[in-house]
Amino acid sequence: MAQFQLGSISTGTLRQQDLLSAFAQTLSSLESTKFYAEVGPDSLELYWGSELVRQAPVMLDALDNTTAVCNPYVAEYLDRLTDALQAYCPPFVYFGAHPGDGADYGFWPDTESLGDALQDAADSSEAWDWSLGDYILADDGVIVQVSDHGNATVMDMERNVLWTTT
Repeated sequence: MAQFQLGSISTGTLRQQDLLSAFAQTLSSLESTKFYAEVGPDSLELYWGSELVRQAPVMLDALDNTTAVCNPYVAEYLDRLTDALQAYCPPFVYFGAHPGDGADYGFWPDTESLGDALQDAADSSEAWDWSLGDYILADDGVIVQVSDHGNATVMDMERNVLWTTT
C-alpha cells in the first residue's frame, strides 16, 4: 500500500478556477491509486468523487463565462470536492487550508485530535506497547509511533505506514 502524501495541492491562490482544477485533479489521482481499494468500489464517496471529477470541466466553463469574482454554484461544488477529498483521508488527517496559511490547501495532520488520542492512550496501559514504544489506538484502527523529536508515524494494525511527519 502506498503511503498517503501529506502536504499542499494548491498554494498562493484563492481563485475558484485554480482551486477547482487542483481539487478535481487530486481527487482523480486518489481514485486511480491504491487508496481506491481502501475506500471500496461500492462506496458512496467513490461514486460522488467520480461524478465530481466528471463535472469539473463544466464548472470551469461556467467560470470562464462569468465575470463574477465568486460564483456561488462553483463555491458549492468546491465544498463537495472538499468533502470527497476528506473521505480519502486516513485517520488523524484532514483536507483543507493550512492552519497558518488560508491560501495553502492540502492534506494536513490533525495534531489536536492525534494529541488527544495519544493522551488518552497514555492514560490506558492497554493502549501502550511497552516493548516497541507504540501507542495502539484500536478504536481508530492505527498504531502510532512518536519519535523523541515529536515526529509521528501512523500505521494500520498490520504496521503498514499510512502517513508520517518528519
